[in-house]
Amino acid sequence: MWRKGIAPEMTVQAHSTTPESLRLEIEAGADLLQHGDITGPIPMPEETLSVIASHKLPCAALLTTRRFLAWNEAHMPEPLRHRQSGQERQ
Repeated sequence: MWRKGIAPEMTVQAHSTTPESLRLEIEAGADLLQHGDITGPIPMPEETLSVIASHKLPCAALLTTRRFLAWNEAHMPEPLRHRQSGQERQ
């Protein structure tokens, strides 16, 4: 495990953006998941969500509101637009 060389009193944070990186961070023993709610176009597997809940692993999440999605669609360049899973392009 990668934590071997780290002082046990240190909090290890991991930045996640895909289901695979999220799984690897959990397996590696991260103490806190940054953006654990963002998994790109692939939904988070139910098994991963269950592991996070059973371990009571903290996740820093970015909440997405309809107002944010509307602003984002109107103002952000295409590659940076945040889209909800399954949201169709107009």
